[in-house]
Amino acid sequence: IATHIREVDKNADVHVGLVAYRDLGDAYVTKDFNLSGDLDAVFTELSSYQAAGGGDVPEDVDAAMYDAVHKMAWRNGAKKMIFLVGDAAPRARLITWKPPESVRIARASP
Repeated sequence: IATHIREVDKNADVHVGLVAYRDLGDAYVTKDFNLSGDLDAVFTELSSYQAAGGGDVPEDVDAAMYDAVHKMAWRNGAKKMIFLVGDAAPRARLITWKPPESVRIARASP
């Protein structure tokens, strides 16, 4: 996606960050890689991630969304996009999950 944006707009100042997430009791709950314009570094970081643990369904999606909204170094006035990619249901709300407060805040952000 970032590469496509740069192809369409050569002057685009694209920054990408990552928030890997698991669940309580795993090696980590969230692992943040702050926003960077170095897409090769982001790809290298992403390539280092491996699935581990598992065997249980819920993951701490709320913690990941919190980090994406509150811990990333968003620039004022930047167009912001968050893509949530997961393979398990959110922890503690398996049937009636609703977007956490962080999603509401992200939607309201300019």
